[in-house]
Amino acid sequence: MRRIDLRKVQAARLNTIRDINRQIVLNYVREREPISRADIARETALQRSTISEIVDCLKAQGLVEEIGEGESTGGRRPTMLRLRTAGAIAIGVAITPTVTIVATSDLAGRVIEQEDFPTDPDPNKTLCRVIESVRKFSDRSSGSIEGVGVSLPGLVDPGTGQAIFVPYFKWRDFQVAETISSATDLPVTIDNDANAVALAELDNRATA
Repeated sequence: MRRIDLRKVQAARLNTIRDINRQIVLNYVREREPISRADIARETALQRSTISEIVDCLKAQGLVEEIGEGESTGGRRPTMLRLRTAGAIAIGVAITPTVTIVATSDLAGRVIEQEDFPTDPDPNKTLCRVIESVRKFSDRSSGSIEGVGVSLPGLVDPGTGQAIFVPYFKWRDFQVAETISSATDLPVTIDNDANAVALAELDNRATA
């Protein structure tokens, strides 16, 4: 029976908790801006010290900014937070049977730049064009791109980043995420186009 290193397990759990808390704080800022640290604490039940640490990290990464003071409820006037949406933060790639669209967006989901080209049935040719566009947009962003998301019209494995079968082009067992990531040095996730549309719609409703 293989022994488990409990120290590594504990470290993994702590990192997971930090990542979850970071995402919670970022989502609250995104969906309810302008919002104060105290408001986030009341809404999430996270400790103020935890929220302050996360906010400081998000500010250092250029994801969140302070925009002045809010209304006082009896004590000190709170410092309000909002997303820093001035630049591109992500690249989206939509590969469809006829056209491939590559676009950059800010944290609020607004498209900043976009270009498209005919989709080639040869996966290598299509991904070469995708990589060319991703590199160009990434260079223009001065290193602010956090990752790339790719949607495909077929059966995919988001866990491995593999296109299992795309019937329109007869793509089988093609390593989409690894191919793009190794060429651009950016993390890449993929999903089925229907799932991607559903997630986008859910996100739009949550922020409406």
